Amino acid sequence: MSAFRYRAFDLQGTPSTGVIEADSGRAARSALRERGLHPVEVIDLGQQARAAADRPGWLARVQARRRLPVSELALLSRQWATLLAAGLTVEHALSALIEQAESERVHDTLAAIRSDVISGHSLRIALDRHSGAFPPIYRAAIAAGEQSGELAAVMNQLADHLERGADLQRKTMQALIYPALVAIVALLVVTGLMVFVVPQVVGVFAHSKQALPLLTRIMIGVSNFIRDWGWLALAAGAAALLGALALLRDERIRHAFDRRLLALPVLGRHLRSLDATRFASTLAILVGSGVPLLAALDAAGRVVQRLPIRAAVREAAEQVREGRPL
Repeated sequence: MSAFRYRAFDLQGTPSTGVIEADSGRAARSALRERGLHPVEVIDLGQQARAAADRPGWLARVQARRRLPVSELALLSRQWATLLAAGLTVEHALSALIEQAESERVHDTLAAIRSDVISGHSLRIALDRHSGAFPPIYRAAIAAGEQSGELAAVMNQLADHLERGADLQRKTMQALIYPALVAIVALLVVTGLMVFVVPQVVGVFAHSKQALPLLTRIMIGVSNFIRDWGWLALAAGAAALLGALALLRDERIRHAFDRRLLALPVLGRHLRSLDATRFASTLAILVGSGVPLLAALDAAGRVVQRLPIRAAVREAAEQVREGRPL
């Protein structure tokens, strides 16, 4: 069976939307008519997600592969773990989660996963069909939990891990908001002074015909440049940023860039600490869930942001595969 999102009208002309499970689109339309609804649109959610991921348009691919927010995934995992620990099957737990879902995307994703599970697929395979919504560590841990029969415990571990990540993300954003606001206000004030105030002061100095100090002449030059060429400098800066982002898509260039970042005295040490923490916590979750060490190293290496560190993890995994201790 598959999950279908429908849009229909009843006999009084009242619009209705929802999700229905059926063997085919024709069966879904027949079931809706039996309920007294006239179907206007019936969409196979699983087929829609796979088609969007393969669609040539870049916006469609980004939307299809967009991850669920960490906080939303953490809450979903906690609720899922609670339902499984209470003795519900995966199918019934998914049904309860679908009813509680507040986001349309979560609702549709869970409905499609439930249809795959009802069709006989394992939960891991069902999650793999929606890999854009669930990170690799999540799917690897779920597979290990299914094999060991400890899916509820693994879900709880994932929820703890995601909640810590969401808490760290929230604290980081809160710490950055104030400095960012101060920097933006300061930039606006300086720009306003250079564009509106300095030209008026220049007029006063021009009438006095006095020799101006070097610092004042520099300030006047900067003001004239901003007024005459500020738009061009802004456009050039935006173009340079886009060009740099395009260059960083090349793995060799990004590897060299990351290596230079990691060599910086303060920032490099901070970035290494972040990646080391991310890698260690992910590896602990996977190994604790019963994932084989080599598979855990592979999945944990994917969460590392800096390419030189990721390459070191791959090299370590190869040595472990050859029989060396970790």
